[in-house]
Amino acid sequence: MSKSSPPSTSRRTTWLRIVLAALAAGGIGWAWATGRLAAVTPELLRDTIQNSGNWGFVVYVLGFSLLQPVGVTAHLFLPAAGLIWPLPQALLLSQVGLLGGALVSYGGGRAMAPEDLRAMLPPRAQAMEAKLQAGGVGSVIIARLVFFTFFPVPALMGALRLPLRSYLLGTWIGCLPVSVMEVVLAERFITTWTG
Repeated sequence: MSKSSPPSTSRRTTWLRIVLAALAAGGIGWAWATGRLAAVTPELLRDTIQNSGNWGFVVYVLGFSLLQPVGVTAHLFLPAAGLIWPLPQALLLSQVGLLGGALVSYGGGRAMAPEDLRAMLPPRAQAMEAKLQAGGVGSVIIARLVFFTFFPVPALMGALRLPLRSYLLGTWIGCLPVSVMEVVLAERFITTWTG
């Protein structure tokens, strides 16, 4: 009798997304049904987060770092920083959150691909791994320019054992143009809208 295999990672990710969406929908439904949603304005949200001090920073960075690797798009977190904080803080926090999410995804990829499993890779996959590792930072920059923060890519880089330093530097450089643009545009929008 063979052991049953554990649920696949994609199935767990799907369930996690469903649970998060259900919680969000339930919270919004409750707020609407009780009339609390009508009291929420963009200015109120911004002021509440800004007045929370360091806790606002911590919640933002942790949320970005932990939710982006399970499929919540970085395109939600990046403009949010520009809408909430002044530009220097928004740029710093968005970069820390982006790198935090990249690090979590990379670690997940390494954990899901132990050495005994990697030994079973076909020769073509092993050749691809060697090519990526030889490319170093440049390989990661190209992958990030093409795929940005698409969450399976950093997990694959972790599974393929790209050196962590090359991975983080390449991620930062490759994601920098899009992430800065989104934060700056959001900050300009909120400045114009409230100004």
